[in-house]
Amino acid sequence: MLADPFVHLHVASGYSLRHGASSPAALVARAADLGQDVLALTDRDGLYGTVRFVLACRDAGIAPVLGVDLAVRPRIEVPELPLGAGGWRGGDGLGSRVRRTAAGRLGSGPTLAERTAAGGGRPARRTPARGGAEVDPRHPRVVLLARGRTGYASLCRLVSAAHLGLGAGGQAAVPAGGGTTGPDDQARRGSPVVALDVVARHGEGLVVLLGPESEVGRALARKRPDLALAALAPWREVFGRRLAIEVVSHRARDAAAAPTDLSGARTRGLPYSSSAAARMLAFAREHGLPAVLTNAVRHAERDQAPVVDVLDAIRRLVPLDSRHLDRANGEGHLADGLRMEQVAREVVALSGVAQGEHALEREVARLLADTRTLAEACRLDPVADLGIGEVHVPGLDLLLPAGAAERSSAVRGRGPAALAAEALEADRHLRARCESALADYLGRTRHREHEVQERLDDELATIATLGFAGYFLTVGEVVGLIQGMGVRVAARGSGAGSLVNHLLGISGVDPLAHGLLMERFLSPLRRALPDIDVDVESARRTEVYERILERFGGERCACVSMRDTYRVRHAVRDVGAALGMPPGEI
Repeated sequence: MLADPFVHLHVASGYSLRHGASSPAALVARAADLGQDVLALTDRDGLYGTVRFVLACRDAGIAPVLGVDLAVRPRIEVPELPLGAGGWRGGDGLGSRVRRTAAGRLGSGPTLAERTAAGGGRPARRTPARGGAEVDPRHPRVVLLARGRTGYASLCRLVSAAHLGLGAGGQAAVPAGGGTTGPDDQARRGSPVVALDVVARHGEGLVVLLGPESEVGRALARKRPDLALAALAPWREVFGRRLAIEVVSHRARDAAAAPTDLSGARTRGLPYSSSAAARMLAFAREHGLPAVLTNAVRHAERDQAPVVDVLDAIRRLVPLDSRHLDRANGEGHLADGLRMEQVAREVVALSGVAQGEHALEREVARLLADTRTLAEACRLDPVADLGIGEVHVPGLDLLLPAGAAERSSAVRGRGPAALAAEALEADRHLRARCESALADYLGRTRHREHEVQERLDDELATIATLGFAGYFLTVGEVVGLIQGMGVRVAARGSGAGSLVNHLLGISGVDPLAHGLLMERFLSPLRRALPDIDVDVESARRTEVYERILERFGGERCACVSMRDTYRVRHAVRDVGAALGMPPGEI
């Protein structure tokens, strides 16, 4: 029996910039201390912490579950509640009163038509503000979990499409009225907000959780099950049985006062109250949907809750104050299974789905069991599903001559024996490329032929042993493309010590003439893929990217992401601003 069978399926790490307060390693360490054997990471709008999280899980003997907490474009208009009226207040966060619009819809503030009247078909911008809703628009959110290798691939494509602002057809999204994308449009490059049709396009192998921050959850928080059902219908049509209701309770009351070391003044209602969670569970049972229990984790330990408050203030560019808190207490931590069982019992009791003690216990067990069942279905193998620790070499379909490419395509995807046959094909082609350049090399140098041949044989044998022939052929092809464009290109680093790199035209340095060693660059004692650093003219780098994408296709290419992380000076500046300190003191 497991020490703690509960699985947290909604967990944000510090890679959810200015939202999560703990590193992936700290979250995994906390789960390991609790005896939990499965843990999810569902960062906001990205998969940046995936590798570190999976490696930490592997070292701790915990099975990883991967997902993303993604902002989605609203499909219905949900009425907002005034401050203190109970339930979570969305939208601009200004507490405007609920009214009926000219179109007969419930809403607050001006309608889209009213905001567009003077804007030539585009929503008019709000008055610029330093912080608050202008920088944190509070879009509806859903959690998407990956099932298997296919699900993780879909997750990666979906996140890319969200950040590129792509529509369902893979094109850049434009406003509904046509024209160019304006500053307030929700799907644009760098603003990861997606529509349901984009999620559907990349939905293979994904499971969606509709929680309190989804349109369904927001409608139920306002006690509007009719709007919740309308919001549910399109998601159910797309995902069918791969959809579940996420039940979250931080055991707060509606419109709870945040018990912090701040003023203690009453704050707006939160979506994580027990009564809101009970409505979510009752809704799931009424409409035949599975429900799972999560804790919307933002920090590993309970005492890290004040850090979350600071992050919220920094993200919104507002001073740290009880009015701006997203939490009612410190419950958004990685809690143990006993605590989550208590939460489940409280939510079930409030929901009214069970009458009598025995029925209540059955419902509690069902909620916890459904959570565990979904976690088991989504647990990933670091090697088989994610390829962690494996070396991935490019496919040879586009590199080899016609006959060889056909043979390569014929064996691809047929297991280890087929991959071995493809590797042999790549080895033969790499040797042929190098030996075809050997005569020219010997003609312009004074090296002895047998020494050169021996060095070449040794290098090719090492490359064949490691299975890296396809990698060298690909880099050689890329360098050839760049040279064909008339762009200056040069290799640097330890790759200059390889005779194979020199014969392929990757490096202009003769390793034998300078006494450079191959082993510093590549050795059978190191299984890692070697770095071949290639520099190009910075002014024409974009042209090079476009040419590579044209040659190999976007499905075979990827760019390395650059993550912006906090350093001490930046962290001190942001925290000081959140605390209201004068810039001179900071």
